[in-house]
Amino acid sequence: MYFFINFLFIVCFIIFSKFYFKSIKNFTFVMFIKAYSLVLIVFIIFSIKLNYLNFDLSFNYLCLIMNIIIFINYFQIVGGQGGKKGQEVSNPSYKLIEYLEKNSPCSKDEIRSYLKGLNLIEERIEILQKEKLLILQNNSLSITNYGSKFCSIFVFIQKFLGLKAEG
Repeated sequence: MYFFINFLFIVCFIIFSKFYFKSIKNFTFVMFIKAYSLVLIVFIIFSIKLNYLNFDLSFNYLCLIMNIIIFINYFQIVGGQGGKKGQEVSNPSYKLIEYLEKNSPCSKDEIRSYLKGLNLIEERIEILQKEKLLILQNNSLSITNYGSKFCSIFVFIQKFLGLKAEG
């Protein structure tokens, strides 16, 4: 029974996040994580109060762990799309392949100048500053305390799940 309640929670959170975060102009992943954490805690409290979460059954723990893993996966999907429509971050590999499909064969210098013209790195830096992961002071970038914590958690998840960052 708890599996279906947990599944319903995940579906409801995804639907909620689709509508709620589209209405927010200053969307950040911090807001997304805080919303999930808050809703998960409320879900666990209600599950305990309504006697759906039985601590004697290890399957219930597995459901909660799966819930968190599904959230991490969803977070990575949303992160890969830049959070919401209109905030997409261009993927250099995708742009490279797209250019080569239209202009094949071409020289390396042509591709480099095309990618430079897209300002992909500047766009990404602006998003990271907006999310308070990077800070620009005296024309130099540095990682914030929050950014350092985020990176530590992200690297831990990456190593734990055996993922490799490529592209």
